[in-house]
Amino acid sequence: MEDPAQQAYDRQIGSIIRHYRKLKGLSQADLGGIIQVSFQQVQKYEKGVNRTSAHTLNQIRQALDIPAHLLLDSTDAYTGENTLPRMSTADAKLIAAFLKAPPALRKAIFQLLQSQMEAKNGTEF
Repeated sequence: MEDPAQQAYDRQIGSIIRHYRKLKGLSQADLGGIIQVSFQQVQKYEKGVNRTSAHTLNQIRQALDIPAHLLLDSTDAYTGENTLPRMSTADAKLIAAFLKAPPALRKAIFQLLQSQMEAKNGTEF
């Protein structure tokens, strides 16, 4: 019988994979195609039904274009709880749109936000 703490940890890693997959605007089939597994397998990873190997986690990380620590450091190893801040659907859509924008537009948006925050708070963010 599997350790309940390990099962919780696997589910949490799956939740983090799902979070970043959706932010990237990918379906389970899209991610599966990139890492060469079926969408059902991606679904099992995301639900924590199947444990992901280090190799597969690296493939997922590359496909989602995120640093490895976001997959592992975002989960408390003892409780399996997600330590990522919760965000609304609107926040996720805003981030996804920002990531899809051309680099020059992203830079301009960032500079605008930075100048507004400095004007309001007197400090950089």
